[in-house]
Amino acid sequence: MEDVQIAIQKAMEKDKLSIMTGIYVGNGEKVLVFITRNIPAFGERLNLALKDFELLPITIYSEKDPQNEEYLEMYEMKSHAIE
Repeated sequence: MEDVQIAIQKAMEKDKLSIMTGIYVGNGEKVLVFITRNIPAFGERLNLALKDFELLPITIYSEKDPQNEEYLEMYEMKSHAIE
Protein backbone atom coordinates (compact mmCIF):
# COMPACT_ATOMS: atom_id res chain seq x y z
CA MET A 1 0.00 0.00 0.00
CA GLU A 2 2.91 2.33 0.65
CA ASP A 3 3.99 2.16 -3.00
CA VAL A 4 0.45 2.92 -4.14
CA GLN A 5 0.22 5.90 -1.81
CA ILE A 6 3.54 7.29 -3.04
CA ALA A 7 2.54 6.86 -6.69
CA ILE A 8 -0.77 8.64 -6.15
CA GLN A 9 0.74 11.45 -4.13
CA LYS A 10 3.55 12.07 -6.65
CA ALA A 11 1.11 12.11 -9.56
CA MET A 12 -1.30 14.51 -7.88
CA GLU A 13 1.18 16.90 -6.33
CA LYS A 14 3.61 17.27 -9.25
CA ASP A 15 1.78 20.38 -10.51
CA LYS A 16 -0.45 20.88 -7.48
CA LEU A 17 -3.56 19.49 -9.18
CA SER A 18 -4.35 17.98 -5.78
CA ILE A 19 -2.72 18.09 -2.36
CA MET A 20 -2.96 15.24 0.13
CA THR A 21 -4.27 16.69 3.38
CA GLY A 22 -4.85 13.60 5.48
CA ILE A 23 -4.43 9.89 5.96
CA TYR A 24 -6.79 7.87 8.13
CA VAL A 25 -6.03 4.23 9.01
CA GLY A 26 -8.36 1.80 10.75
CA ASN A 27 -10.84 -1.06 10.30
CA GLY A 28 -8.59 -2.59 7.65
CA GLU A 29 -8.74 0.55 5.53
CA LYS A 30 -6.43 3.36 4.59
CA VAL A 31 -8.16 6.56 3.52
CA LEU A 32 -6.20 9.20 1.61
CA VAL A 33 -7.78 12.66 1.63
CA PHE A 34 -7.00 15.14 -1.13
CA ILE A 35 -8.06 18.66 -1.92
CA THR A 36 -8.27 19.02 -5.70
CA ARG A 37 -8.83 21.77 -8.24
CA ASN A 38 -10.49 19.48 -10.79
CA ILE A 39 -12.32 16.24 -10.00
CA PRO A 40 -12.39 14.80 -13.56
CA ALA A 41 -8.65 15.50 -13.96
CA PHE A 42 -8.03 13.86 -10.57
CA GLY A 43 -9.75 10.69 -11.78
CA GLU A 44 -7.77 10.61 -15.02
CA ARG A 45 -4.49 11.13 -13.22
CA LEU A 46 -5.40 8.51 -10.59
CA ASN A 47 -5.92 5.93 -13.34
CA LEU A 48 -2.54 6.81 -14.85
CA ALA A 49 -0.80 6.64 -11.46
CA LEU A 50 -2.22 3.17 -10.78
CA LYS A 51 -1.86 1.63 -14.25
CA ASP A 52 1.21 -0.43 -13.33
CA PHE A 53 -0.34 -1.93 -10.18
CA GLU A 54 -2.54 -5.00 -9.96
CA LEU A 55 -6.26 -4.33 -9.62
CA LEU A 56 -6.86 -2.82 -6.18
CA PRO A 57 -10.00 -2.71 -4.00
CA ILE A 58 -10.38 1.07 -4.10
CA THR A 59 -13.42 3.16 -3.28
CA ILE A 60 -13.43 6.78 -4.44
CA TYR A 61 -15.82 9.54 -3.55
CA SER A 62 -15.81 13.29 -3.73
CA GLU A 63 -17.62 16.04 -1.96
CA LYS A 64 -17.66 19.78 -2.18
CA ASP A 65 -16.06 21.39 0.83
CA PRO A 66 -15.54 25.07 -0.08
CA GLN A 67 -14.73 26.00 3.52
CA ASN A 68 -12.20 23.15 3.89
CA GLU A 69 -14.09 21.92 6.95
CA GLU A 70 -12.72 18.36 6.71
CA TYR A 71 -9.15 19.64 6.59
CA LEU A 72 -9.69 22.06 9.47
CA GLU A 73 -11.28 19.31 11.59
CA MET A 74 -8.32 17.00 10.91
CA TYR A 75 -5.87 19.83 11.63
CA GLU A 76 -7.52 20.54 14.99
CA MET A 77 -7.20 16.85 15.92
CA LYS A 78 -3.41 17.06 15.71
CA SER A 79 -3.36 18.58 19.18
CA HIS A 80 -4.65 15.21 20.43
CA ALA A 81 -2.05 13.18 18.54
CA ILE A 82 0.32 10.89 20.38
CA GLU A 83 3.93 11.67 19.63
